[in-house]
Amino acid sequence: MPAVDADTVARILMSNPAVALDTHARLELGVDPDDARSSRQAAVVSFFSFSLGAVLPLLPWFFTSGATAVVLSVAIGAIAAFALGAAIGSFSAQGVWRTASRQLAAAAVAASVTYAVGRLIGTRSS
Repeated sequence: MPAVDADTVARILMSNPAVALDTHARLELGVDPDDARSSRQAAVVSFFSFSLGAVLPLLPWFFTSGATAVVLSVAIGAIAAFALGAAIGSFSAQGVWRTASRQLAAAAVAASVTYAVGRLIGTRSS
């Protein structure tokens, strides 16, 4: 499509936010916003994904404790975050290393804030 025509189509689509959102959801994401099944499916997948993500760093605590559990928990969390970012990067144009590093950094910030809050309220990991 010539650039002039593409610019015209983009301008028309973006002039109506509802049409733009619907078009992007259908064509880029393959999601039908009017299909209730896709919403339920997304909810179920999200539930299991978040559950798995929450359980992974807890696994060492079932088998050990103290500093060993902390180190293993941090390592498992870091590996999982990096792997998730790499998977996202492989499906996007952002690149595997960039998204993997960004996901790892976000997880590190979240874990640091959680640790700091825990220290402030006096929790311990023993």
